[in-house]
Amino acid sequence: MCVIAYVDPATAPSASLRARAQGALTHGPRGERGFGYDPAFLPDDGPPGMTMAELSDQQKDAISHRGIAARALRGWLEQVDRG
Repeated sequence: MCVIAYVDPATAPSASLRARAQGALTHGPRGERGFGYDPAFLPDDGPPGMTMAELSDQQKDAISHRGIAARALRGWLEQVDRG
């Protein structure tokens, strides 16, 4: 799970955006990209049978829990700016 929190002390809006990566672990590491659990994690939203460490940067960014939370924060900030 990834949580991104935002607080603007001058104007008081705040947000806590969460995203979660769903998937399964492999029996052994595969792939040369990424770090941490990436070589052992098979994401549910990725190409079937590929670990996070086997995905291209573009594929990984599209399904990454960090990227999803960051895009949610961007959307929230855009709404606050329009408000």
